[in-house]
Amino acid sequence: MIIVNAETHRNVDFACWVSNDEIISNVTATYNSTKKTLTLADPNGAINLGKLRDLYYGNSQTDQNLCVGILGHEKQFYKAKGGNTPDFDTTAPVTITLENNQPGAHPDIDLTITLTEASMVNIAWNYTAKPDAVKTPYAVPQSIVSIDLHPGHRNLSDFITWRTRTGAEDPGEFILTV
Repeated sequence: MIIVNAETHRNVDFACWVSNDEIISNVTATYNSTKKTLTLADPNGAINLGKLRDLYYGNSQTDQNLCVGILGHEKQFYKAKGGNTPDFDTTAPVTITLENNQPGAHPDIDLTITLTEASMVNIAWNYTAKPDAVKTPYAVPQSIVSIDLHPGHRNLSDFITWRTRTGAEDPGEFILTV
């Protein structure tokens, strides 16, 4: 994979990809300062885009390194804080605080889900208490999706399901389907 106009990615020092069947592979990241491109390559062969579930890369000084803990270490994931299942039988925005299953591994995240008047689901996240060194998460610009619209006329549950992952090692593992 080649990412163009990648000046903001010139200091990438970790990368991995996860397949749909949860096979995790290291990825090498090479920045070309002349072309301003970042090349992500699996040293074991091509990244199969049909099987690509997640691609993680960044700089460990400013980004959450989600490759740590899944490459030969303890499995890490986020789960609803306190084990609560969110109630989507509402038109109002729902905010769920997520915590990492490995305490202290990554900061808590507030996940806010909104259904706009046009029945568009907007999912936004931010750190509950953002560490100074960590980048602010990307948000879709208000000019593209205005989350200030009044909530939609339908419940979030018409578009979203939340269920515990079958066979999960931790009862807090969940799948959010939109």
